[in-house]
Amino acid sequence: MNYKKALFLFLFVALAVPSISFADSVVRTGETVSVESDNRIEGDFYTAASVLSLSGQVSEDLISVGGRSTLNGSVGGDALMIGGSVDVHGPVGDDLRVIAGDVIIAEPITGDVFVMGGSVKVLSTASIGGDLLVYGGDVEVSGSVGGDIIGRVESLRIDAPVAGLVDVTAPVLVLGDRADIAGSLQYVSAEPLTRSPNSKIGGETTHNDVVEKDV
Repeated sequence: MNYKKALFLFLFVALAVPSISFADSVVRTGETVSVESDNRIEGDFYTAASVLSLSGQVSEDLISVGGRSTLNGSVGGDALMIGGSVDVHGPVGDDLRVIAGDVIIAEPITGDVFVMGGSVKVLSTASIGGDLLVYGGDVEVSGSVGGDIIGRVESLRIDAPVAGLVDVTAPVLVLGDRADIAGSLQYVSAEPLTRSPNSKIGGETTHNDVVEKDV
């Protein structure tokens, strides 16, 4: 999905009208936008709302901007969600992109996941088919990752299988009992990682100290 083009189109239409359907796409705006579980949107769905509750199905792509957004239904294609808080409690058929203060991912994501958030939790019920790219504050990964974990965070706890490598900058890095990294682990931190005896790392572990810039 061309996110720049799609987001521009969405914002243009959202400013013009509160609700419209066109060419297999649906745009809805308002204080509260809700799509019930028995509803199916054939095509793309663009929405802006203070509160978004999506329990139905979106056959193709989703772009949402809101204060509090909850996906309880499903998205067949890509999803781009921007908000104060974003809860993903339904599957996404391709890539997921999230920018939010608080993020919870609780269901399978088929493709890659890109997240910018103050608090990010990938629950044990979730799985990520591709890579996880994460930037932000406190991050917990309890669901499996089919690719790499790459990012820059304040703290990172991995307690799940990772099929690829891990390459992060994290002042606090913890590997829990279920951590099983198939590839290498590379991390930048002033402190060494905290690692459970039951955790596994298939490749090499490389620890680089934080380099302070001269003032």
